[in-house]
Amino acid sequence: RVMFFDFGCGPMTSGIAFNQIFKSSIDNFSFKYFGIDISNAMLVEAKIFSASKLFSESSSFEFINSIKQINTDLLEENLRLSNTVILNFSYLFANLTIEQTLDLANEINNLVSTFPLSKYIVIYQNPVHRHHNYSRFKKALKNFDKEIVRKSETVSYKNDVQHWYDKTETFTYEILSN
Repeated sequence: RVMFFDFGCGPMTSGIAFNQIFKSSIDNFSFKYFGIDISNAMLVEAKIFSASKLFSESSSFEFINSIKQINTDLLEENLRLSNTVILNFSYLFANLTIEQTLDLANEINNLVSTFPLSKYIVIYQNPVHRHHNYSRFKKALKNFDKEIVRKSETVSYKNDVQHWYDKTETFTYEILSN
């Protein structure tokens, strides 16, 4: 039983990648996906991808603008038993205010304390120069004391057609669990 909360989901890029990795190694892999994005246009694109043949028919999808919009009964139904809960934050924190960052940390803390039987995993990825809000978020989280990995890597984007686009960027990624 896997639940995937994709904060700043965009067109569901992380959800698609997560699904592709696990469906190739686990027969009949399915998951409960929550795509969370302030952009309704991105949620429309994510819904289109969710309806594709990429996913098992037993996977289910919810698309919302905020974690606060998730139906409490739906959480209760899915989290009263132990689950693996992935909390994915790719490129999100560069766009949040300090208040939004701390509010999100409080929402995650409430989720974990309300449904303590599950294993929660935080996945974070962002360019190095834009992760100051993640540091605040991480500091405000409770009970995520296991650092599985923290690493920075430099990626080069090469474009033979438009050489002026060649770009190098350094990313930090981190995985934490309770």
